[in-house]
Amino acid sequence: MQVKDIKLAEIATSPLNPRKTFDEGAIKELAQSIEQNGLIQAITLRKKKGENGEKYEIVCGECRYRAHVLLGRETIEAVVKELDDKQAFACMVIENLQRKDIDPMEEASALKYLYSEAKVSVKEIAKMLGKSGSFVTNRIQLNNIVPEFVELMRDGTLNLNHLLEISKLTHDQQQVLMQMCFQPANIERWTFKTLKLEMLREWIDEHVMGALSAARFDLSDETFTTCKGCANCKFNTARYPNRFKDTDNPRCMKVALFRAKNREAVLRQAKELGLPLVYVGTPDENKEIASAAQSMLLYPQPLGKREYLVEPVAPSEDSFSDPERYKKRLTNYERVRSVFDENIAAGLVIKVYEIAYKGILTGEVKYLYNIQSDENGNVEMEDDLQVHKLSQIKMELRAIDEQKQMERVERQRAFMENAPYSQRAGKIDATEENVFIALLASRLPADFRKTLGMDADIEVSAGTLIEKLADKKDVVVREYMRMLLSDKSVGYSTTFASLLDLTLQNSNKEDVESIDRQLSEDYEAKCRDYETRIAELEKTLAEKAPRQSDSENVA
Repeated sequence: MQVKDIKLAEIATSPLNPRKTFDEGAIKELAQSIEQNGLIQAITLRKKKGENGEKYEIVCGECRYRAHVLLGRETIEAVVKELDDKQAFACMVIENLQRKDIDPMEEASALKYLYSEAKVSVKEIAKMLGKSGSFVTNRIQLNNIVPEFVELMRDGTLNLNHLLEISKLTHDQQQVLMQMCFQPANIERWTFKTLKLEMLREWIDEHVMGALSAARFDLSDETFTTCKGCANCKFNTARYPNRFKDTDNPRCMKVALFRAKNREAVLRQAKELGLPLVYVGTPDENKEIASAAQSMLLYPQPLGKREYLVEPVAPSEDSFSDPERYKKRLTNYERVRSVFDENIAAGLVIKVYEIAYKGILTGEVKYLYNIQSDENGNVEMEDDLQVHKLSQIKMELRAIDEQKQMERVERQRAFMENAPYSQRAGKIDATEENVFIALLASRLPADFRKTLGMDADIEVSAGTLIEKLADKKDVVVREYMRMLLSDKSVGYSTTFASLLDLTLQNSNKEDVESIDRQLSEDYEAKCRDYETRIAELEKTLAEKAPRQSDSENVA
């Protein structure tokens, strides 16, 4: 195709372009690139019958066109093709789908148009894009998503994989999922940064599909007032294997009934536990669940401004690569747990049962300070501060022994730092010898310490360490000597070199003799080599030296 210079005034953008959003910053960067390097690829146009002097419509290259407008250019390099609406749109879609920053919803809309309006098969679209057929099918299915979930993807709450899963639901089912699981009250309570796909599927099972595997009640229990057992229920899909393919994971076809039965199960559990009942949020937000509770002679109270206490959870050893860090975390947990349990035993902390969170059914055991509250769940600020202060003081008391031991070690260390210990009278006694051996052992390589039964990452008491080393003193001393005398710095010290020789002459005399023999052979060979090279050089020089007669003639 011939490239022509076309006036910008004769060009119009196309309403068919599936790309509806343009990054102004990116357009400016493109304009700078064109200013410096020129237009690398011409845009594609088709003829049109326009107004205001417009003769052409952009098929591919609207960003390049916008950059030229920004630069104040009058013309742009272009290729003009004969294309109908279907062909033009196909070109636009393919170009846009090859962008790295393409919006997934624009991509979905473009693929749907190709499939539905342009009548291009999934197989052909996949071939055009170099993608799989399932990729194209999933993107087309994405057009089924309701706008509320698109907004959650835009703000980062959800990602594309979540939307692909949700798009499999009908619009009504999506609205149910939105209402039950994605209200601000739900999201603000998330304890995770990213929603796992497995959890999303569990929510869909429970709140949308009525999957019996997600039931909070015993399926065989016939005593519920909501409805009887599920085994012979006419709404159980397991009874109709010819109609439903998911009989291995049966569903309740009456989802509203399923949710009501779940609510009754939570309230029955509340009654069995006999704990004070609370809900989070206003009475109006929780009116439906609170009313159901009252019909069962349960009277929940608002949590108000009180805050739940977090029950201490033991750290998992598998989560720590450093055993010492795990040990410290475990010690801290045990201290916090002991205060927590003591507060429960003393009645300072009580268990409560939360039945709802801003109108959402929960059913969770929580913990609160046992302080007098008003009908709205609020407590006196002074009382709240006092119970927090009491727990903090108990924590500090639990840590006092640890602090005392640390202080004792520091005072002993400071004393030893300036003490004339080396001038102590008398010979080294058994205790000093044991300590010396233990100190030597602590400076040995980690792998060797493990052969002595000393794990490099685990601290033991002095008594245990001395006991481990009782019959290994000679091994420790010799390993320490080996480590020092094998260090490369020995080669730079005549004193250490002589100590090395003395040690090996005493313990490995035959090996020393072998080393000396080999050394003599090696250096005798080197000497012969030097002597040969000297003789050769002397001979060469002698041959080139002026003879005596020549010297006389010159004279």
